[in-house]
Parts: sequence; structure tokens; C-alpha cells
Amino acid sequence: MTVPPRIAADTPHMTLAVEMSTNDAGVPMIYERFSTLDAWHHSVLCASAFFDVKYVLRDSAGKIVPVDNQPWKRASDFEPGGAVRVPVGSSLCKRSAVPIVNRAVLLTYFYPNLKHGSYTLFLTLAPRNTPYRAKLPPITIRW
Repeated sequence: MTVPPRIAADTPHMTLAVEMSTNDAGVPMIYERFSTLDAWHHSVLCASAFFDVKYVLRDSAGKIVPVDNQPWKRASDFEPGGAVRVPVGSSLCKRSAVPIVNRAVLLTYFYPNLKHGSYTLFLTLAPRNTPYRAKLPPITIRW
């Protein structure tokens, strides 16, 4: 897998930093860190890898790989031992001044039938209920 150690994108109230790794079975894993400089007004407690980031994966021929539209039904995006689970949309999401949350997802959550090969992953930070979008640099994945 070829990727800079950490890449990031910013919207006015949220930053997404991404690092790629693999799990013990060698499946590509996306580590996402959501942060804000103004947690009192823009908590990231309920920021979600599933709902606040858009994913586009292209194979080595440039063809878009179909994404699972409901990846959260496969598994959670909470890191093991991470933050307390808070229902999405909870008033706690807005009332809690949390400046940083970490999320982790296997690439196969979004692409369950992914075959070994070379891919390019395009990520866009797209926080819910905002008009803001920020694209991260493409990530090359060889799996």
C-alpha cells in the first residue's frame, strides 16, 4: 500500500486526517481522525466514518468499484477501546465539547467483494447537515 503517512482535509469547522494500515489478516484499514478547533460550538463526538465521509474506489483500469450503501450494518466504525457509543443525532452530539474522535473501518466494510489488486481510493470529507466538502489526496492501495 502506498500512501503518505497522514493526509488531511479541512472544512470550516472540521478536519479529517487519514492514515492507512492493515488488520491482522492484511485487509486494508482506514484510520480516520475527526477534529475541530472549536469544540464548544462544533463538537465532533458523533462524527462518523460512515456518514461524514464519501468514498470512491477505482480499480487499476479506472473503473469505479460499487460501494455498499449501508456499511454500518456490517460493523462499527468505533476503534476498539475507543469512545463511548453515542446515538447519531443525539443532543449529546451538540452539547459535548469533544475536539477529537478516532474512527477505524476496514475497506471491505464499504467494498465487501473486493478482490486483491491495485486501487485508488478517493475520500471526501462531507459533514452531515453542512454544505461543506473537502477532498483528500488520492490513496493508492495494493492489496
